Amino acid sequence: MVNHTLSLHGRDWGEKPTPEAVGAVLTLVKPTVMHAVRMGFMHSSRMIGRTPKALNSAADIRFIGLGAGPRKSTQLYFESPLFGEAAHDLYAQTQLWEDAPNENESGLDLFGYALNDIASRIMDSSRYDPAYLRIVSRFDQVFKRGVQNIEVTGHNLTNGYTPPVIGPQLIQSAKALISATPTPKRVRVQGDLDMIRISDCMFELVLSNGDRVRAVWVPKAVVALKEYMGKSVLIEGYAVFRPSGSLLRVDAEAISLATKRDVFFSKLPTPDPTRLRVEDVRHRQTIKTGYNAIAGTWPGDETIEDLLETLEEIG
Repeated sequence: MVNHTLSLHGRDWGEKPTPEAVGAVLTLVKPTVMHAVRMGFMHSSRMIGRTPKALNSAADIRFIGLGAGPRKSTQLYFESPLFGEAAHDLYAQTQLWEDAPNENESGLDLFGYALNDIASRIMDSSRYDPAYLRIVSRFDQVFKRGVQNIEVTGHNLTNGYTPPVIGPQLIQSAKALISATPTPKRVRVQGDLDMIRISDCMFELVLSNGDRVRAVWVPKAVVALKEYMGKSVLIEGYAVFRPSGSLLRVDAEAISLATKRDVFFSKLPTPDPTRLRVEDVRHRQTIKTGYNAIAGTWPGDETIEDLLETLEEIG
């Protein structure tokens, strides 16, 4: 187990915080860490389908107390297991993504890494998806209870890594990334099933041009993916994208052996063209903008005949 600290700044509570402030933080931390662990191992934070026991163990953080910190902050202390111990079976299988978490990392480490990516608005990050951004946005509830920001430290977040801060700016970044992320779309993808990872929950397709597509099996019904190993298959489901528009994963709902005609679907899914959102172009009118900015500026000394004659000349 390794130690992490969440430092609450705002009301100078020290070791005597209000129950509602601490309760709001504790309610949000565990599910957010679970989402971060799922993102690290599965590139999906959604609680769909079967969650391998090893991932539940990896996210099993424990609250062990509180105390006063620098600048009269309130410090919440947690223990978090290292992945090499909690998820030993996964590492023993050696069937993880190339960018899978390190055995010396913890769920709260991944939580912090994701927060920093969101704060920096890294558009191509694999540490968050739309569902993760939405749960991070819920931390705005904490700020209504007297907390101004929360600093996350401990283990890898203290040793050579910038400690992330949960504050209003982070929430704004999360909401901005949600708005920038393309809507998931229904897709079919054909390719060779190259690798199965984490208890048949995840797999990877190799397309005809060599591109790779990561997929997560989302139905509760168990399917024998091993029967398709090394074969050309067609999957159907929803493509999930990053804010940059690149493909993050496919949430697969069906799989079958591919036919020759299915080679048409052997390509990376791309998002639909961005639709114009009314809220992006609609702005509140003030006394100096919109119609008010031009009202009364016409000289007004021309006659209608003069105006029509000018329009005819320039037309």
